[in-house]
Formats: sequence, structure tokens, C-alpha cells
Amino acid sequence: MIMGKQPVGSPRAWRVRLRAPISEGDFDCLIRDCPRPLVAEREELDHEEALTAIDAKDSDGAFTIVWVPPGADEFEIRAENWIGAPPSLLHASISTIRALWSSDRSAYFCAGELSESGYDAIVRFTAILREVESLKKQVAASWQTINEHLHLARRDVSRAKQSEIGAATEKVLQANIALLNTQTSLEQLDPELDSPSKRLCAELILAANLHDRLEMLEGPVEFASNQYEAIASRLNENNNARRERWLEAAIIALLLVNTAAMFTGSEKDHAVEAEQTERAPQALTQKGTGPETAAPIERAKKQAATDRGSRSASGGETVAPPASTAAVGAPAGSPASPESAELDATACRTRLNSLRANAKIGFSGATALLPAPSLKALGKAAEALKRCKDVTVEVRAAGAGRATAEVERRRANAVISALVRAGVNASALTSAAPETAKPSKGNVAPAETVGFGAVDFVVRSKDAGG
Repeated sequence: MIMGKQPVGSPRAWRVRLRAPISEGDFDCLIRDCPRPLVAEREELDHEEALTAIDAKDSDGAFTIVWVPPGADEFEIRAENWIGAPPSLLHASISTIRALWSSDRSAYFCAGELSESGYDAIVRFTAILREVESLKKQVAASWQTINEHLHLARRDVSRAKQSEIGAATEKVLQANIALLNTQTSLEQLDPELDSPSKRLCAELILAANLHDRLEMLEGPVEFASNQYEAIASRLNENNNARRERWLEAAIIALLLVNTAAMFTGSEKDHAVEAEQTERAPQALTQKGTGPETAAPIERAKKQAATDRGSRSASGGETVAPPASTAAVGAPAGSPASPESAELDATACRTRLNSLRANAKIGFSGATALLPAPSLKALGKAAEALKRCKDVTVEVRAAGAGRATAEVERRRANAVISALVRAGVNASALTSAAPETAKPSKGNVAPAETVGFGAVDFVVRSKDAGG
């Protein structure tokens, strides 16, 4: 953002518009550390005319920035009066720059060598604040849609609803991406940003309370993500079930066609043999019925009867199964299956250890969201835990990123909620305190812990400690 040379002590003003990049050259002028790619187009104004503008905000979202150098005392007073005292007015200052900001106009006061830093900070802050406000409106507008789709997580999703669900899921995903990008922008991690610009922008962010405002949006966005993930799982189950039904119907139809063809062929063979058998005596009558011809004909009749019996046995007639396969399964008085027997703490850990090789539990990024494979793995673990009696199960989840303690707590609670929904007794489940929730660490014996990827289950006996 090069502003060009100006006489020292001469105020300056610009009309700034934020827009998306539309050409390759725009990508070289992107605003640094912005939640999404934006270019700041600015038009220089006469600083005196800028202060006399009645409405500094256009329909395209443009806003006015005025720089006041040291020594311009009269103009500084006029600039402060020009800003006025609207409800959205923000004050921010560091040792070398002071700034006043509102939604459609801003003024900052500093020496000439810091004018570029002040301008950059105000433009970046404006882009971030507008993204937060846009995200807030998007979340508020999505609640009605979420309420309409709330029941679909527990019912079959019709085909007519699939496109609607897909569009809503895409909006939730966009909101999640916008939230993460905005949170990253608040950190100002770009190494090319100079220190005065970063410090002034940080003061503006603090004055606008953007960290807390974003934190208030995390819950609704996370809820919407979980809701539509459950609906997507239900939708996949419906599609798979529908394909399986079509496949079963096709197999049954094919078997019926083959069976019909087999019986039709058998009936034709029987008719041909019967016709040939009836013609044989007629031929003897025409040629004579001496002893030398009667015997071969009788042998032919016996052979035809034998062949018909063989074909009937192998061509579709009911054949008794071997005695060894007639009765399959356990006797009526046999004991319960091992898969349904109750387990103590040791047996419970053994059963969980047998499952964990193919049942890894993870989370989506640095969140507490459980993807579909992890929900499937939790389902397997839940089947084992429902059989565990007189035990307590402590859930420990690994954190990620900087807010490790909070992430661990939310992840552990998400796992417990999934297990309870799968039928595990809620009174047997606990979560560790965040500072002690590192998997397989702390004062827990390794023998008590069963690891499932990013989640550990610490299984103890209620009376003897496991």
C-alpha cells in the first residue's frame, strides 16, 4: 500500500472499497491476514472536502479514512468533530498512533513515517469486523432452517429433502470455515506486518470485543455442524439400505427366472421321453412283436424310467438334506452366548483391547466434532461397555492447538454423549479434569487404560479399583 510522496504536515483522505479479487494482478494486492481474499481499492480525496461529506458510506460499503499529521491542530479538531460520537465509535491508541473508528469513517493521528502503518491497521480491522458481522447474520438466519431439519436426524430422509439438506450443509460448512479463518486473522500471524500496524489493529480488535463475539458464535456453528453431520449419516444409511434392497430384489428375480427355466426344461424332457416311450410299441406293432425285438424294447423302457428318476432328483425336485446338516445351532437349553455375558473390569478392558485395533477415534481438526468413522468406532466400544458391570469408565480425550484444556473437556463430553446415546449407562461414565486428561498419563496405571486413538478409556472396578 504505497501512498506516494506528500508535503510533510499535509493531511490526506481516501475513499476505500473492499472487494474480491477479479484478476491475477489483484492477488498481488490482497489485504494481509484477512479472513477471505479481499482487495482494498482507494481513491484519494481532498481532505477538506472529505470532512464536509454528509454521508461517508456508500451502498457498495465504501468508507472514508483521514490521516492527520502532527501540527495540524485545527484540522485535528475538525476531524474529531467529523467522526462525531455514533454508538459504534471505537477509540484505540498506541504510543505513536491514535485512531478513531466508526462503521463508515475513520481518522488516525500519527507522524508521516507511520501513516502507512496506521492506514494498513484500519483497513485490516474493518475487513475483519465486517466478516464477524456477516458471520453473525449468517448464523442467525440459519436457525430457522436448522429447526425445520431438526427431526431429520432421527428419521429417514426422503429423496425430495436431499438437495435441501445438501444446500444447508454447505452453508454450515462455509460458516465453519469463515469462523476458523476469522479466528486466525485475529492472531495477525503474517510476518510481513510491521509492529505499529499489528499493535494498532490489536487495540481496535480489543476495543470491538471481537474475541468474545467470535466465541459466542462457536457454539451455534458447532451445534449446526453436529446436526447436519448426523443427518448426513442418516442419509448415507438410507441410500445404502435402498441400494441393498434393489440388489436383493434383483437377486431374487434372477433366482426365480433360473428356477422357472429349470422346471420348464425338465417338463420338456419328460414330455419328449413320454412321447418316445409311447411310439416304441407302435413301431413294434408295425415291424412285428417277435421275441427277438420285445426284449430290447422292454430294456429301453426300464432305462428311460431310470433316467427320469435321476433327472427328477437333480432337476428341481425336493431332495432331503444330509442328516449331518439337518439341525444347526445350539440346543434349546444351551447357556447364553459369550457375546451377551456380563463383564467385570478386567474382562471389560480385555474386550475393549480386542476392538481397538480396528476402532480408532479421532476428531475433525482442532474441534470436538466426531466424524462418521469415529462414531462407528464408538458404537463398537459402546457394545462392549454395555456389558461391563460394576465398573466406572473415565473418558480422556487429547487436546489440540493452544486451547488444550477447553478442547479436551469438550471432546470428552462429546464422547460421553455419543456413548450414552448408544445405550451405555450414563452413571458409569466420567470425564477427567482438563489438566489431567492427557491420554495414558498421570497417576493412572497403564493396565487400567485402553487407548482408542485420540481417546482413552480408564476402566476401574467400583469396589476394588480395577
